[in-house]
Amino acid sequence: MQSGILGGLLRTLVAKAKFSHTQNVCQHCRKTIGRRHLSSTTRLLGVFEPDNLTPGPAIPEYEALNVRMRGYDFALLESFAKYVHNQATQLGIDTDMWPSPSKATHIETYVPNSKVIQHTYDLRTYERTVQLQDVPSTMLPIFLDIIRSHLPMGVNITLKEPDVEEENDRYVPDKRLKDLYAEVDAIQKARDERRKK
Repeated sequence: MQSGILGGLLRTLVAKAKFSHTQNVCQHCRKTIGRRHLSSTTRLLGVFEPDNLTPGPAIPEYEALNVRMRGYDFALLESFAKYVHNQATQLGIDTDMWPSPSKATHIETYVPNSKVIQHTYDLRTYERTVQLQDVPSTMLPIFLDIIRSHLPMGVNITLKEPDVEEENDRYVPDKRLKDLYAEVDAIQKARDERRKK
């Protein structure tokens, strides 16, 4: 007797909980929806999962990768670097972005079959780097496809692991600091010469 009362009470509570989101449904449809929810055992009891299930294999990750972008148009390169950074963060990849100093190139064209200069050009190459950290190996091809499909004309990208040269190029050299290091070296050499005498 008590189990029948508890079962009925349980059914009405579950039915009220199920119908709370169906206030604008007609009575006939409400009864049909209620029967479906009450008749399904997975809704009431949950899903059975065996105890001896093992998680899938660990996905290997790249520790750090640098996406290096180079181009002659500053505004285009800056916009694309921002796009790459935003796409990486949307995919859940930790990123760090920095600019590198621009490099100037002087180009001269000559009149055919002579040494007379026809045109001179001063080109600046701009560079931006987005460093990706802890990238899952399954996510990298998706990220690269997205980047390649949106690559603007005039921008070159390279993807590689970071090295010491790139880290040194990241910072603009300080002339005053170099001069101070040169003075310290000169003083040290003078001390060494005095000690030898």
